[in-house]
Amino acid sequence: MAVIDLTGYKRTQKTLLQKEKELEHQTRYLKEVNTALKVLLEHRDNARKELEENILVSIEKLILPYIEKIEKGGSKREFATRLSIVKSNLKELVTLKIRPSPLRAAHNFCSRLRQ
Repeated sequence: MAVIDLTGYKRTQKTLLQKEKELEHQTRYLKEVNTALKVLLEHRDNARKELEENILVSIEKLILPYIEKIEKGGSKREFATRLSIVKSNLKELVTLKIRPSPLRAAHNFCSRLRQ
């Protein structure tokens, strides 16, 4: 009667099961991160579209009317006033506060998931 030592086989089987559980955990984690990133991307796209629309509306309301008045002519004083208004409104548009970077938000989110 021959005796077969299964210790190595059992150890390998146990290690394999551990690795399988780790892979399942990692897969779940990556799926959660992927879902979160998709949501962040969607929010970023929506915010970008909203910002673009706001800029266009602001240009139409705060810049174009004064440019049209400048084109129509008038006194030097009216020209200077309208030009000053356009300049001021352009500065206001340029200094619009933009939300925090979506990439920074995604990094923070992923860091919290890893904890």
